[in-house]
Amino acid sequence: MIAGLLQRGRVEALEERRIGGGRLYPKPLQPGKAEEIGEARVSLSRDGLLEACDRYGCSRAKLPPGRGVHLEPVPALGRPEPLTSCIYVEFDAEVLHPGGSMTVWSLAPYEVAVTYENVVLARLTPLPSKITLVGDLVEGRICRHHRSGVYESREEALASREPGEAVLAVRLSGPPARVPGVAFYAAMLPIYTDEGGALYYPLVEMRIEEAQAMVRTTSQPPTAGLEVAQRGRRPLLLQPALPQPLPPRRP
Repeated sequence: MIAGLLQRGRVEALEERRIGGGRLYPKPLQPGKAEEIGEARVSLSRDGLLEACDRYGCSRAKLPPGRGVHLEPVPALGRPEPLTSCIYVEFDAEVLHPGGSMTVWSLAPYEVAVTYENVVLARLTPLPSKITLVGDLVEGRICRHHRSGVYESREEALASREPGEAVLAVRLSGPPARVPGVAFYAAMLPIYTDEGGALYYPLVEMRIEEAQAMVRTTSQPPTAGLEVAQRGRRPLLLQPALPQPLPPRRP
């Protein structure tokens, strides 16, 4: 049933784009409508009662009758509590980087912000939220954890998405290395969308050094033809590099 609702929602969203010629995101939610994305559900009654729920709880608010809200994708850092500023995507198979420069594709979680007149009323996660330690107990960082496949092309990543996942491109550079995943700072990043409504994180650059990698998040879209999926202007952000230990190379 949920799969049917999600499929119907995708069809209705595409029809909305075809008729109105506007972007899929940020997506308006009008009175009398509901939206489901994975485990997240938002409904707005005709008399203005907003209910936004995920597995970690519900938020409710009473809006003026006839007023709608917007659903905007945001980095997955706020649910159930804002404990971290980074995301770690664990690959389901190690990437054996041969050296030089190459780009791999994966999937990372996003959350949904419910906004009314630029005020965030609720933040929801379509996927279960897990955390992990990247590095050691002294100098390591707590990051949101997500496990994903790793793909050779954007098309493969798009075909493998589940509700609540955005496409992630990682540009590797440096000497040969085993790469089990990627950790990157995500706070305040823009999220991009394509014409079909798929979501994308900005390009992540991983510079491999001896026994570790330095990971920097850009604000650059990973491919041409994308637009920012959130309302309002998003400035270019300078994110610090995140050091990530790498496993030793096998002899």
